Amino acid sequence: MRLEGKVALVTGAGRGLGRAYALALSAEGAHVIVNDLGGGSAGGGSNDALALAVVEEIIRAGGKASPDTSDISDWSASRTLIDRAFAYHGRLDIIVNNAGISRSGLLGELAEEDWDRQFGVNVKGATALIDAAARRWRTQEPAPRAIVNISSPAGPHPIPPIGVYSATKAAMAALTMSAAQELAPLGVLVNALSPIARTRLIEKAPPAIRELMAVREGYDPFAPDHAARLLLCLCLPDCRFTGRLFGCLGDEIYLYRPWSADHRIDNAGVPWTLAALEQALGLLPQQDICRVMTAHGLMEQALPPIALD
Repeated sequence: MRLEGKVALVTGAGRGLGRAYALALSAEGAHVIVNDLGGGSAGGGSNDALALAVVEEIIRAGGKASPDTSDISDWSASRTLIDRAFAYHGRLDIIVNNAGISRSGLLGELAEEDWDRQFGVNVKGATALIDAAARRWRTQEPAPRAIVNISSPAGPHPIPPIGVYSATKAAMAALTMSAAQELAPLGVLVNALSPIARTRLIEKAPPAIRELMAVREGYDPFAPDHAARLLLCLCLPDCRFTGRLFGCLGDEIYLYRPWSADHRIDNAGVPWTLAALEQALGLLPQQDICRVMTAHGLMEQALPPIALD
């Protein structure tokens, strides 16, 4: 087992993709700290049964695991979680920032609390854990370590009415690239994973999407296990990637390119006049995102106001 002796923390690991990640890491020998607040998919309430159930599942399979129900959106709670991991195990080798929530709604419909909770869990929670772990790792010798931030296809390809959720997942990609540079001297590889897989989101999705992503016999491209295998590769000590965003759908693996400029214009070092700039901009290809979405039927498939993680 290639992660024997390693300690891994997986947030939001009580069900869905998080559970699959925890099981995969455990199967390779890691002791997994199963973090899940156990709240609703919109971020309310708490319940320790989810984390305990996954821990029991891991132990029955011969693995090692311990439960945690910290609310990672609380900066001090995240710091305590990391401190506790080092106190109990003397180390922390892998962090999987999987916990995430969404409160769907169009601009002009969301309350401030809806915005705050999504950024609190999805971005602040991941940042708090990375920050706390970095403080600890800087007191130790460099060693092979890994962080995997879970993004979403909604990050690079946002759609309504989950625009705020999309923004948080785009932030996860940016956080990944900056953290990879900062933590490289400590031996930490930082990558992001953007899976297309079956989650609680599907339960209230339009019928066509539910049918498309329904459980099927044989090859099931939307099964969470596909993403879990890719995540495991990004956590192995000999992984050669850092600062990258991977996507996956079944056996299809995507390596995203960082944001880049597809076109460039200049005025030979002379400030633009308004007329000249308008003329130059007129030569660039136009893409009306609403027209493109409508042409491909995406506006009609936009998700209804539901919550997911």
